[in-house]
Amino acid sequence: MMNDRRTWLSTEEAAIYLGFAPKTLQNWRSDGTGPNYHVLRNRCFYRLEDLHDFQDKKAKRVETVYFATMADPAEIAALLAY
Repeated sequence: MMNDRRTWLSTEEAAIYLGFAPKTLQNWRSDGTGPNYHVLRNRCFYRLEDLHDFQDKKAKRVETVYFATMADPAEIAALLAY
């Protein structure tokens, strides 16, 4: 699982990489809203590829909401409902 150390990050390293506090990643794990993670010996690790995917999805959602602010409120609600 942990063959290539460069592709796996601890919670602390992933938090720095994403620009959030480690507690935020812990909260996301509890909520099921953050990036994919893997548990090994009671520690969480993140694949760099999963962090990239998470950033891409988050950026697309922000972009959609930003451009939707020019739409009417019903359209914005529909975009946020997914």
